[in-house]
Amino acid sequence: MLMVATVAIVGCGGSGPARTPVAGKVTLNGQPVKGGSLTFAPVTSDPNAASAPVIAKIKDDGTFEVTGGAVAGKQKLMFEPPPSNWQAPVWDGTGSPPKEPPNPYAGLKPKATEVEIAATANNLTIELEKAPVIP
Repeated sequence: MLMVATVAIVGCGGSGPARTPVAGKVTLNGQPVKGGSLTFAPVTSDPNAASAPVIAKIKDDGTFEVTGGAVAGKQKLMFEPPPSNWQAPVWDGTGSPPKEPPNPYAGLKPKATEVEIAATANNLTIELEKAPVIP
């Protein structure tokens, strides 16, 4: 019985690959992006070394911090725009109904779709650009 308990403790000791701090700023044309999120997904050809993606929320000043850090190495980078908080005004039925204004961050992607996360602390600047429209 003691042996089983020891095996269980040893088996639960690791929580995956070591993680390193990642923080920085997200910009569009040099200006801070207000809201949304970044996803960092490890790029590896070794299925045994794979780690789950991590998500960082972008604050209103454009800064972000990956809570708990990210695995060092090459990471695929993705941007998710903030959700719309638009509420339609009351429409009296005349004319066209009000339309939601376009989200200024819709259709954006990081200029660099992959980043290298160092084994030490990382301070990144992520510049966004319009994603190409594929016909």
